[in-house]
Amino acid sequence: MMVTMYSLSKPYDYWRPPKFCLRVLEAYPTGGPLSICNDPYPHHGGTFRLKKPTPFRLSLSATEYSPGDIITVTITSTTTDKIKGFQIAAHSTFGRWDRLFGEFLTYPQHSSPYIYYSNVTNCVSHGKKFTKTRQVIFTWKAPEVSVGDLIFSATVVKHFTKFWVNHTAVLTAKSPAQPNVVPPPLQTETGDFMPQLNLDKCGTESGCVTHPKDCSADDCNFAISYFPVVGGIRFRLLNKQAKSLQSYVGMGISRDQKMTHDETFICMDIAGSLDFAHGYNPAYYNIKVQSDEVFDIAIQSVDGAISCEFTRKLKGNFTYYGHKGLANFIVDYTHSLQMAEHHIYLTWGVPYEGAKETVLKHIQLPMVSQSKVAFNKKSRTKFYYLHDTVKLHATFMVLAWSGVISIAIIISRYYKDGFISTNDMICGAKAWFQIHKWLALLAALFTSAGFISIYIRVMGLEKKELLHAGCGVAVMILTVVQVVMGLARPDGDAGTKRIVFNLMHRLTAIVVYVLAAATMMIGANIHYMSETMKTAGKGIVGGLFGFQIFAIFVLEIRKRCTAPRDFEDAQQIRKNDDQGVPLYDSMGFDDTGRRTPHSAPHTKSTALFVAYVMTMLLLLASFLTVLWREF
Repeated sequence: MMVTMYSLSKPYDYWRPPKFCLRVLEAYPTGGPLSICNDPYPHHGGTFRLKKPTPFRLSLSATEYSPGDIITVTITSTTTDKIKGFQIAAHSTFGRWDRLFGEFLTYPQHSSPYIYYSNVTNCVSHGKKFTKTRQVIFTWKAPEVSVGDLIFSATVVKHFTKFWVNHTAVLTAKSPAQPNVVPPPLQTETGDFMPQLNLDKCGTESGCVTHPKDCSADDCNFAISYFPVVGGIRFRLLNKQAKSLQSYVGMGISRDQKMTHDETFICMDIAGSLDFAHGYNPAYYNIKVQSDEVFDIAIQSVDGAISCEFTRKLKGNFTYYGHKGLANFIVDYTHSLQMAEHHIYLTWGVPYEGAKETVLKHIQLPMVSQSKVAFNKKSRTKFYYLHDTVKLHATFMVLAWSGVISIAIIISRYYKDGFISTNDMICGAKAWFQIHKWLALLAALFTSAGFISIYIRVMGLEKKELLHAGCGVAVMILTVVQVVMGLARPDGDAGTKRIVFNLMHRLTAIVVYVLAAATMMIGANIHYMSETMKTAGKGIVGGLFGFQIFAIFVLEIRKRCTAPRDFEDAQQIRKNDDQGVPLYDSMGFDDTGRRTPHSAPHTKSTALFVAYVMTMLLLLASFLTVLWREF
């Protein structure tokens, strides 16, 4: 068993958080945002850096420096390939990676110079009008005091999907670094010094959020415990999901169930190098921050499974460079000790290959505490995957199409002759028609509610799930068409109009029902759900529609088996017509319009319908239980 530990016993001001977000950032042809100064890995639609040797070289005009020296920095293409985009900065070789040093005095035309946590230009990227070239040259001035050995790091972009990271060149200091100029790196220690996450004490000595809910430290996949300490809140994270040396686990604190205006904390293992990251989500993206609000950090990696702990100050603030410039975020968790004001998120994933500290956004859905928590209360709750609005969406759609419409189809096809007798009437119309009509309207209402709930949640169409979204929009449109068509139903004596209506109504119903089933099956296989969720979702949806097909098969066989009697009735009608027998009696009705006994609905048919409805309701109840309790 491999155990690696990092610890830090005092506050520090260096953080390297990953992309703790739900959307992939796109390329910046007009120049990278300010955040690239501390995250130089291009987020080009999730594209990875090229593994083949880079055609570009980073070089310096000197190998050593003294305070105030001027150094020429050059990025050159060794082939005919041209530089389309770049990012460059100077870092400490032993300190915090996001602390940038020196000042860029000159840089290529149409570049974007940045001031990152400094008062001088210490980071440069390509600009909007930057022209592709085979060489870019910079003039860089060393700090006024020695900060120790430095390393220049550059990212070079040849094409949107073709780029290289970590072009490096070392600049050695002629004199030792001045004290307290460069924050020290994390201290590495060995041995199991971090306390075990004792889940047996959840609810008595600390609050906990776990998955599964009633798991122990041995069988929990994920767990977060929290308890107040002097001046702060102590958090402990446990993750057994990532069984590799390339992984991270993180948590977020949020007032709602959306990834906006949240504070994030990430513990990562990048090829055996453990690190901690502090960040903030202004919207659906993450910003790296520098602060001294988190301290007493310990990270442990055991065979690739990461656990860590840290203390977050109750009060404080930090600045961050957002897409719109420098901003300030004030934190005060004092009221959250007693009041349940925040949800806790937990997420995990892997880093970008070849990156020093940049990780991929989570592929699967983050888990969220089922309820808001108070950090001073010894409660235990569980994580869930799906937001309540997503669950509402699934609930409404499954009730509408696997439940209500399925029953309406059975009634309209197999029970037009009534349930108990042919005199079944409701409000002056046949019972089957009234029930079918109101079930259709109820299904339309459920569909609209499901459509609106998810539209509000994602604020439009989800780009990564266009197939599911597109099919859902088509279902909504066809549902409205079907309802309008039903309201305009011609009378029974309308002749050709009624025939055309019946044909169109039936055809539209078949198309929208099949499309709804396909849409739900696609929805059960959305990419960011876990394999367990996908398997359970597809199994439940498939089971519901599979039962509907089985019911149709059974009722269709029964209907076909009664066809010979229908044929005999037709023969009898012709014979009686020749003998002058009244038509009502020929069709199995007496002269008052009532069915004769041999043509009344069979008791077994009614029993089949009751059994069908009860089974369908049982399946729907099982689905809703799994959805709301496990997802």
